[in-house]
Amino acid sequence: MPLTRITSQLISIPSNYPLTGSLNGTASYAITSSFAMNGGGGGGGGGSTSLTGITFPYVSGSNTYVLSQSAVAANDLLLSVNGVVQTPTTDYTVSASSVTFTDSYPSGSSVNVRYLVSATSSSFVDLNNIVLTGTTTGDAYYPQVAALLHFDGVNGSTTITDNSKNNLTVTVTNGAFISTVQSKFGGASVFLDGTNDYLVSQTTPMITFGTSDLTVEMWIYQTVSSVSAYKALVADNVYGSVGGWALYSYNNQLNLWKGGTEIISPSGTLTLNSWNHVVWTRTSGNNRIFINGTQVGTTVSDSTNYTSTAIYIGATKLGTSNFAGYIDELRITNGYARYTSNFTPSTTAFADGGGDVGKALVVNSTATGVSIGTAGYLSSQLAKAWVNFNGTGTVAIRDSYNVSSITDNATGDFTINYGTALNNSNYAISGITDYNESGLHRVIVYRSGLSHQYNTLGVRIQIIGQVGSSDNTQDPTFASLMVLGN
Repeated sequence: MPLTRITSQLISIPSNYPLTGSLNGTASYAITSSFAMNGGGGGGGGGSTSLTGITFPYVSGSNTYVLSQSAVAANDLLLSVNGVVQTPTTDYTVSASSVTFTDSYPSGSSVNVRYLVSATSSSFVDLNNIVLTGTTTGDAYYPQVAALLHFDGVNGSTTITDNSKNNLTVTVTNGAFISTVQSKFGGASVFLDGTNDYLVSQTTPMITFGTSDLTVEMWIYQTVSSVSAYKALVADNVYGSVGGWALYSYNNQLNLWKGGTEIISPSGTLTLNSWNHVVWTRTSGNNRIFINGTQVGTTVSDSTNYTSTAIYIGATKLGTSNFAGYIDELRITNGYARYTSNFTPSTTAFADGGGDVGKALVVNSTATGVSIGTAGYLSSQLAKAWVNFNGTGTVAIRDSYNVSSITDNATGDFTINYGTALNNSNYAISGITDYNESGLHRVIVYRSGLSHQYNTLGVRIQIIGQVGSSDNTQDPTFASLMVLGN
């Protein structure tokens, strides 16, 4: 389970003592909530620090590693490996400055360790009283997933579901359909005949990478050779011009284009009539492509400002360069490069949520331990919805969470419609907007005198600005609104 930090409320936690080894800044594991533990008696004083990610080399035949400070017992440590909390005495034992794991771990594994008590203390926190409940599966970067298509369904279906927070509408064109003949996961995939079939997503919400990091990945089962023929796997709606991109199969290899220029040449080998995992990532301007977890081609530095708003699957925006075969598990992550070196592709379908990420750790009813909250992203004190939009002309949502649409009622008069209904209407709203033409702030207000909406489905707001000595409703070029509640 991913953790970010631990704060002590009922015990004192002394300084952090890492395992010997090199700091690995890229392997730290985020925690999105805080711990509260019933520590019992004992325990030394000292400050509180975050868990530190450490890499250690794997020594064949050995699973013993050295601490930089001795410990009295295994229970003195809160220790995790690759984000999974280990159980004292079952998963590891401690003898002085040595910790011995039951299992051996490969090189590059991340060990997080902190002392719960000082090494000279005669008593320690009993971790047996701490019970963690809830799922440990999930995608820590699910909030950044812009599109997630499993292509599941009954044979012949033309309904494509997007399981990302954007809930994109994806339309099949010229006979593309869900097929149960082949699948990587879930028993189905989308079939494209290579003649004129393709899929296209809506343009709002937008999938716009800008100059940020990104990951585009999918499983493909190519049935017709691409020797001397470009077959588009996925492309955007401005491909061929500045700000466009496309991922192709050519000569049964993988290559990457920006606009109309190839930036990573055909590389690697795509096996016909077999599932291949293909990936494009960009991190800090460095572009890489992978086949089945192995980087192919060279790393290319390019920070193009990608301005696309829709994606085409199995063809370009012109409906040409059609791919023949099956596609499964397409996922686009905006703002994060999931792979920067060789990796092992997932053996399961991509997660539809963050799992325990974003859930609160709370003290249980008997105050003997902690448990994981079940409310996830809609738990108390977290934003239930937010939106950033342009209210001039046709309303344009720049980005949002749990906002399905905005109704333009009149000048400066909008209804914010929620994608998922809230638990009740006793919530709070807060927002900001740009200056008006007189250089005075506009304000967002809720006007109860209107035929209004303030319920679990949405809220009606007005944008008020001053013109001369009068207050008038006005359309803003920039407005953002946040909704908080239980």
